Amino acid sequence: MTTERVLIRDARDADRPRLVAFMAALQEFERTTEPNRTPGPEMAESHIDALIGWAGEHPGGSVLVAEMGSRVAGFLITGVKEELGTYVPEPARLVGDLSDLWVEPEFRGRGVARALVAEAEARLRATGIARVEVSALPTNADALALYRRLGYADCLVTLERDLRHGT
Repeated sequence: MTTERVLIRDARDADRPRLVAFMAALQEFERTTEPNRTPGPEMAESHIDALIGWAGEHPGGSVLVAEMGSRVAGFLITGVKEELGTYVPEPARLVGDLSDLWVEPEFRGRGVARALVAEAEARLRATGIARVEVSALPTNADALALYRRLGYADCLVTLERDLRHGT
């Protein structure tokens, strides 16, 4: 049995159409449980542009793609945020943020997501970032299971209420 190797690299300009397609697919997946999401095809280009800009604000940020064979199998965008105020000591105020991760269905279960996260963490660590956060929809059991297998643990629970509906 031949195992294909996952290659992680920085996204290039030529990857933009795939990034846009992946973002649209990710958004459509999230819309299955979160009806407040904008349709993927309507938001993907502008959102990718915003995320690329955000990732470039700190040396630890990155726009990564995973290749298997000659195909782009997925992507991960990371950035860095700063905790406000002084409740966290200064050295710990910068936090890596795994923002958007997508692996094409045919490549899932083959280590693509794990390789993307490992590369993002290595890049963040190399710039002095000590903590990394990631969010997932509570209905996305596969993503939550992946992150927990990779050593991520619950640190905050964010609750939401839609003020347009209900009492």
